[in-house]
Amino acid sequence: MTKWIIEEFDQIQEGEEKTIEVPVTEARITQFAEIVSDGNPLHLDEGFAKTTRFGRFNAHGAWMTSLIIGVVGSEAPGPGWFCLGVQTDFTAPAYLGDQRESKGSR
Repeated sequence: MTKWIIEEFDQIQEGEEKTIEVPVTEARITQFAEIVSDGNPLHLDEGFAKTTRFGRFNAHGAWMTSLIIGVVGSEAPGPGWFCLGVQTDFTAPAYLGDQRESKGSR
């Protein structure tokens, strides 16, 4: 069960961070692919993924980017808040079995 901690923006201290952690699993990758209608075999076909520069199955960059929305909507500052924009640099793939972390701070 989710425990909602509602904070007003001005109650969040400068430099305060909130974090969520998400395991990269085949089920989650498949669910994300279905939700966004992205059937790219890089994310869904291990055999195909092995032929790419990544060398193996990996998660959608858009899914990794969307994790920040989870921080804003669930943790910092919480329900009722929304994200006005996200700037992303994809510096490394998220491979099956990885544990990814998303942090938000003021």
